[in-house]
Amino acid sequence: MELRVFSYPPSMAALLRACRFFGSSKVPKATPRLIVYPDPPLRVGIYEAAQALINAYAPGARLVTPNTLSATKGTVS
Repeated sequence: MELRVFSYPPSMAALLRACRFFGSSKVPKATPRLIVYPDPPLRVGIYEAAQALINAYAPGARLVTPNTLSATKGTVS
């Protein structure tokens, strides 16, 4: 598993840098990738925009908070 962890809600620029990190990684593309930031979750609209950016530049990566990750039992798709 590859992680990018933020201690604050990430900006779009920070998310793009995280996506570029995943893109330049030597780890196989099938490796689960998580971008973790602290609760509370991003608000509606901003979360969807952030997820669209991630889907475009790091397909398969997930944007989660500790609570959203625990709610999905840590499963990675």
